[in-house]
Amino acid sequence: MAMVIFKKKKHFRPFRERVRRGAETALKCLVLFSGPTFVGGLAGIAWYFAPFRHDLHVDDGTRDIIVHAVLPILGMAYSIIVGVSALATPWTKYMEMRIAVKHYDVDVYMDNEDEELSPLIHGIVGTLAVAMMLSFMVLPYESATGGFSIVFGVAFVLALMYFVVRQIDNPSTGLWYIKGTPPEWEGVDPTKYREERCRAAREAFIKKNGGTAKPEKTA
Repeated sequence: MAMVIFKKKKHFRPFRERVRRGAETALKCLVLFSGPTFVGGLAGIAWYFAPFRHDLHVDDGTRDIIVHAVLPILGMAYSIIVGVSALATPWTKYMEMRIAVKHYDVDVYMDNEDEELSPLIHGIVGTLAVAMMLSFMVLPYESATGGFSIVFGVAFVLALMYFVVRQIDNPSTGLWYIKGTPPEWEGVDPTKYREERCRAAREAFIKKNGGTAKPEKTA
């Protein structure tokens, strides 16, 4: 049997569809990048008119501590939390919902549709991002161009990560929504769907344990 080093893809979309999807993706990226660009611009302007214009920066000794200790620790903590929780968890949910659409598994889709990252994760990530941003802003820079570029770039990357996580965490809405979702699923309240699905099991559990069901709140 001959050894195969590279295997070509056998099934391709039509050329026009690939061009259309590529143009659509490029447009979505432009819209997505507009938010981080705005945030980066605000951070750069704030740095220019506050720390840079008024010469509010740390001394050389503090700069060395920030560069060699503070920023590496903050960056490592940020990378671990974002990689393990803030990005991996929504991505897993996103893929489960995509597979559910392909298999018409409405239960899996509804179980994940209203699940979101905990505000605690957003709080931790946001705190680390602000701490890193402030650390870069108080460093001394020789020129306004160099300082603005660094502050803008760091703010852009941190904001981009936030916007990407938000898009993945809400795959039924936004720019990167899941295509092909059955129209009959649209507008269904996942909480009410789960209540109806679990009603029989809930009543059986209450009957078995001798309890009484509390009246459900109606909207």
